[in-house]
Amino acid sequence: MVRNYERRHYFMAIGIAILFISPLLLIIMPSFVVNSLYHEPGTWVVVVPGNSYILYGAGFFLLVVAALTIYFFNVRKIAVLISIGFVMISSLLFYYGTKPFRAISDQGISYREEITGEINTFTWEDINYINYYDVDWSEGFDQYEFFFKDGKHIQVTQNGSVMPYSIAISNKLKEAKIDIHWK
Repeated sequence: MVRNYERRHYFMAIGIAILFISPLLLIIMPSFVVNSLYHEPGTWVVVVPGNSYILYGAGFFLLVVAALTIYFFNVRKIAVLISIGFVMISSLLFYYGTKPFRAISDQGISYREEITGEINTFTWEDINYINYYDVDWSEGFDQYEFFFKDGKHIQVTQNGSVMPYSIAISNKLKEAKIDIHWK
């Protein structure tokens, strides 16, 4: 018995596959891509901010919508064009999701907060002071808030990827004689 599937069923299968694979990819992909782009020799850790995960999630959602659009509209020309538009928007979301990062190294801290912003790099001597927020384990992770001498500041959550470097961060702060305010 020969099975004769319609072309549209392939797009349904692709959409469902992306739907089920995307949670795993959403955990792995942003960190992998950002580390590939911004990890340099001497860098201890590169952290992906939460807004990057939101952009990647929206990108995966649009890929699912693109595949299911072709399925529901029976592979018509207009459905293919709409789906191509969704894939292009999804690609832009993935691209912009790679932009924000926070990197801590033996030289200092580099980060990009906004999608279109420039990379800010500060040495340990450029840090004015730090607020360390000691958060109860049931409420989340501890946080460093770095205040730089030029008035800028960023927060870095001490999650599982930053925690192994907390002693190295503390040693660098002591070396540079930076005030830590415990809160």
